Amino acid sequence: MSQDAFGATLRRARQDAGLTIAELAAASGISPRAISDMERGHSRAPRRSTVAALAAVLPTWQSQPEQDVGGFAGRDGELARLRGVAGDAPVMVICGTAGVGKTALALAFAGAPLILPFRSSMAEPADPVPSALPALGVPAAEVPSGAEDRAALFRARLERRTGVTILDDVANEAQIRPLLPASGPSFTIVTSRRLLTGLEGVHRLHLNALPPPEAVAALTAMLPGGFPEAEIAEAARECHGVPLLLRAAADRLTAQTERAPGQLAAEALGPSYARLSPSAAQVFLSLTSVITSRPDAEDALDELVETSFLEVAADGSHHLPPLSRLFQAQLLAG
Repeated sequence: MSQDAFGATLRRARQDAGLTIAELAAASGISPRAISDMERGHSRAPRRSTVAALAAVLPTWQSQPEQDVGGFAGRDGELARLRGVAGDAPVMVICGTAGVGKTALALAFAGAPLILPFRSSMAEPADPVPSALPALGVPAAEVPSGAEDRAALFRARLERRTGVTILDDVANEAQIRPLLPASGPSFTIVTSRRLLTGLEGVHRLHLNALPPPEAVAALTAMLPGGFPEAEIAEAARECHGVPLLLRAAADRLTAQTERAPGQLAAEALGPSYARLSPSAAQVFLSLTSVITSRPDAEDALDELVETSFLEVAADGSHHLPPLSRLFQAQLLAG
């Protein structure tokens, strides 16, 4: 596909989804400038990782050929867990903070899934079920008008479907509980920043930042050959193992775009921060990197853990993930 044709297809899919360039950028992790350049045919052929990130957000790109998620590396343990669960239970929840690679992991495992982007981390979440039903064989004219009827039809079709379905960027249990199959050959992966502890009978996988060797491997896979190993290692170290930041570093190193890490953190976490309770938002701003005890703020800490602004270590202490630290610094500086 030529660059002009790709740009026209991207623009049409974005407009079909009712997204501005800024909204698509916030949901996909691709910079607004890069999306604009692609739509106008002014950029070189996009990497597969870029296409995969866009496809995860755009409903009209749901039925894509099998996707080779360029820039994906490591996660061997997580992929093994997914393979083990796929034959045992119909639903796996992948949770973790923004930019940690939840959707990329799901795509790397699934290959060519049906993707329903709920866009819950954006200012205006979506209902992707009406767009997904035709991909499950329901004629567009027969898609029910009521949400409950659509959910029941989707669940019935999903229970008969083989393959993988991804419910991406889910806000809460109520949003997807009517959609989840109780049995059948289908395997459903749910990605969310929330823990979704209210879902019963599902497996869960909490995703953390990449360890240093995997971060270096991921950044290397995003870059063309010829970059010095020391430069790649230093750039990966500065990204703290966060795939969203690694992708931005790859863009910077290849002179595609220059985006400050704090700006990326604000775009990724800003809409979710706006939905925190006032007490949780206030506590977030007051936190240090590691929190061993805050008896005065237990409810707020629980909310921040549930929304992945905070993570809990094995010793029970709370700590700010790298993207949360960047976002907090951006808020305090502004």
